[in-house]
Amino acid sequence: MSRGGTTALTVALNEDPRVAAFGETAFWGRLWVQPEADGLYGPDQLRRIASRLRQMRCVPFGEDGLVSDGLVLGAAMAEAVEAMPAPSSPDEVFRMMGHAAAAACGRSVSVEKTPHHLMHLDRIFDRDPEARVVAMLRSPEAFLRSYKHQGDRKPEPARSNFHRLYHPMVAALICRGSLRAAAEAARVHSDRVRISNIESIRRDPNTELAAIRGHLRLPAFEDAAIKQVNSSFEGLEHSKGGDGEGWGQTPALRSVERAWLSLLCGRSSRSLGFEVPKVGAGILLIPWSIVLLVPWFLRNRALLGGMDRGGLRGLLRRWARI
Repeated sequence: MSRGGTTALTVALNEDPRVAAFGETAFWGRLWVQPEADGLYGPDQLRRIASRLRQMRCVPFGEDGLVSDGLVLGAAMAEAVEAMPAPSSPDEVFRMMGHAAAAACGRSVSVEKTPHHLMHLDRIFDRDPEARVVAMLRSPEAFLRSYKHQGDRKPEPARSNFHRLYHPMVAALICRGSLRAAAEAARVHSDRVRISNIESIRRDPNTELAAIRGHLRLPAFEDAAIKQVNSSFEGLEHSKGGDGEGWGQTPALRSVERAWLSLLCGRSSRSLGFEVPKVGAGILLIPWSIVLLVPWFLRNRALLGGMDRGGLRGLLRRWARI
């Protein structure tokens, strides 16, 4: 789940010197390359995949990362894919990418994390029935706080782009989509998908991290560290100005934001054991919030279309569906 603590989990898994937990390749989702009719990749597809990987800056890198520069892992995966014979299957390519990333940092076991892969589990399990998945979830209020402020610590113009893309209804729809996908995955793929959340890990890291490692069939490891990384904002003071200065308390949600969460995410949240805020007086502000979608759409039309390979209309259809 986006903003679900996946970076914190990868950093914790990487405390084991044998494990390379990294992301986000988007291999099974946004950057999916359609195989030939026989389900295999030919030379053209392999070259396309390698080209994308070579430009990819994988996380985590730097102080809490596997390498100092994330481009190292992308380059290693690209070289490995370029050397693969054609034809090769998608699961063979994905497995080779993991091997190459692990080898590039002197490790032997790989775990890949891309949050929106949660929306593509049928594709993954169809091509690799032995895959094991941990779906990291988050309570709706915590998700929205993190989603809303994810750009606060970034430099311009990235910070402006994050802020202009934010609308509470859209963010609540994204949250609902992840929660619904996780609930469906737990129902259909109960033996292959483990549902976890950053709140449970923080409460009992020994038990929860051991269960996650066991589900992923990782080697036994005693460390139970879980660090506050990235901008997840739970129990963490944040920057008011977004430039690393002026630290304040965890930001509060407005009443209209809580109302959108209650209206759009209530049923899905309760089915997964999460609390959702009451609608409250924020319901009175919903009509005006809907009106503000018009300038939001006009302001972001070009940016959204460029972010999504399926085009803006495809993006909107998916939002409506989830």
